[in-house]
Amino acid sequence: MKLITLIFALLTLGVQIITAQNTKFQVQVSVDDELKSTSLYLKQLDLWFLPPTIIDSFKLNDGKIFIDDIDTSLESYIQVENYSILIFPDPNKTIEFQFTKDENGKINYTSSHDSLYKYWLNYQDRYQRNGGYDNEHKNSLKLDFDAYLDDQQNHFDKRSFEVDSVCDSNDFPESFRRYMKTTMKYEHEAKIIDYFEHHFYYATNKESLDYYMVDDDFYKRFTNALTNDNHINLGHYSSFVDSYIDNLYFRAYEHKDPDLKQYNAYQFKFNTAKNTLDGKTRDLAMCAILRNNISKISDFDSYQSCGELIQKFDSICVERKFYDHVKKQYEEKALLGLKPEFCLLNNSGDEICLSNWSGKNIVLYFTGSNCIPCKKEQPIIENLASEYPEITFLAVSLEHNTYELWKKSIKPKTNLSHLYAEGGWSSDQLSEFNLQSIPRFILVNKQGEIVNGNASYPSNNLKKDLEKYFER
Repeated sequence: MKLITLIFALLTLGVQIITAQNTKFQVQVSVDDELKSTSLYLKQLDLWFLPPTIIDSFKLNDGKIFIDDIDTSLESYIQVENYSILIFPDPNKTIEFQFTKDENGKINYTSSHDSLYKYWLNYQDRYQRNGGYDNEHKNSLKLDFDAYLDDQQNHFDKRSFEVDSVCDSNDFPESFRRYMKTTMKYEHEAKIIDYFEHHFYYATNKESLDYYMVDDDFYKRFTNALTNDNHINLGHYSSFVDSYIDNLYFRAYEHKDPDLKQYNAYQFKFNTAKNTLDGKTRDLAMCAILRNNISKISDFDSYQSCGELIQKFDSICVERKFYDHVKKQYEEKALLGLKPEFCLLNNSGDEICLSNWSGKNIVLYFTGSNCIPCKKEQPIIENLASEYPEITFLAVSLEHNTYELWKKSIKPKTNLSHLYAEGGWSSDQLSEFNLQSIPRFILVNKQGEIVNGNASYPSNNLKKDLEKYFER
């Protein structure tokens, strides 16, 4: 159970396993009879809030698969059913995994890297429980800054020596050593930045405490020496960047920075990231700021203010996945609570209104007969409609084709209800949705209220969204 927790925690953090040269490695996976005919996925890792990219998929019909020529420049993991495990590439060896499924449906595994994963779990238990803020660290935070730096450096050196010794004595792959050293570095630096905030709470003499006593050169040290765009997928790096921006804001607040009179906290942090960071690291910081801002939207003014920051982000963002993510979050917030209504023709020629399904959970699927990405999602949403018969799946087709041509494009047997929106994007009936692209999925609850204005694609996580927002 602890190992499963470890794997899940690390997947949600996102990791940058490889930073070395681009080489190839191999993985061999075997499964027992219970897992034959299932699929194995090779996926690329990313930060916990971003969906992973499928690198490849394989059928396990024969109970064994050999995956050759895996690119070590991609941080990756393998997934069998709902069980996932990170891969630490070793270009000199084939990594072997054996998966089994017991009578309770629990998946277990053994690996040629068993000793590596056991050490990894042990390391986390000793050093990273509660984010590394154990009682020993709390006592360290009571020290003055110079003594605290010395104490943290001693801890860092001790852990670094341990990792080197364990990797050398067990012949662990260099990819594991690099991962451990990189995460250790950013965890260490985040704690140094966080000292100023945490010291305030643990110091005994608060009256004489200058909350942020260091000068600007201290903060320049982090941007000049430590920021690295190669690590934007690493959870510890993300935490380090978040700490850097947050502490610059807290420092400005304590020093009564005049900019705080004209900007709210999110605007100030956004401008700070823009002015002190660059490249993909800046995108990562801005994404974190906007995610937090979106989660705190409570009225139209805060919604509009956040939207202005997102527009600025769009104009400067390099790593577009971060912009796409906050834009999607923002769109979900935009329609929350709205009770939409429209009336359109169905494929039988009857005018049907959304309120006809009052009292039912509804998935609005905005599509079009000429939409290529929609055709990819169509069979998957058909399957979901079969799996969730209590939910109404309503395909609203934005069309420039005539009604008759559209009707011919609908399959005779379908699990979806189909409606025709003449005029495509400019359909008057759908103006309140502000549709900019298709496919688009919107979830409406039994009370007729939108609970998710931009749900995941069926090929991604729509099923999870259904479980989250709709009661079965």
